[in-house]
Amino acid sequence: MSNIRGQGPVVDGPAHHALLQAAQHADLLVLGVRHRHGIVHRELRPTHHAALRHSPCPVALVGVPWPN
Repeated sequence: MSNIRGQGPVVDGPAHHALLQAAQHADLLVLGVRHRHGIVHRELRPTHHAALRHSPCPVALVGVPWPN
């Protein structure tokens, strides 16, 4: 995954506000979800919930392993 690059502005304020604002002009919103031992935690963070419930575009949750 090290060859995946992203770009965008740095914004101040709550993450869910910035993500939902960016989603207004996006085809897909991709969010990382930490997991251990290949299992995604059942409890999603408030930012994930806000994106899943209020995003105007599809949301993909991608598992990201915990650092060693």
